[in-house]
Amino acid sequence: MSRRLELNGVHVFEKIGPSQHAVTKIRPAMRLCQGEASLYIQAGTVFTPGGDPVASKDVPTWFLEELKKCSPAALDECGYKLPEVKPARKAAVAQAAAE
Repeated sequence: MSRRLELNGVHVFEKIGPSQHAVTKIRPAMRLCQGEASLYIQAGTVFTPGGDPVASKDVPTWFLEELKKCSPAALDECGYKLPEVKPARKAAVAQAAAE
């Protein structure tokens, strides 16, 4: 992961007239917090407040809980997909019923 968090230039503008500007590019970002801890999501990657990427295996549990509170549209806008979790209990019940 060589990307960095880009909070400067979340909205990129282009001058289209003497006093007019148009948004030409958007880099949506989302900040999730719990207490003093915070992480960002941008372009499907989780970042520290300092801008360094966080590996999926290193994402704290609180962050995953906060993600569940976000709308699918907001997560999609930031390019983030919730990891699919298959409940072990459901699989065990299905296997026991098949036997």
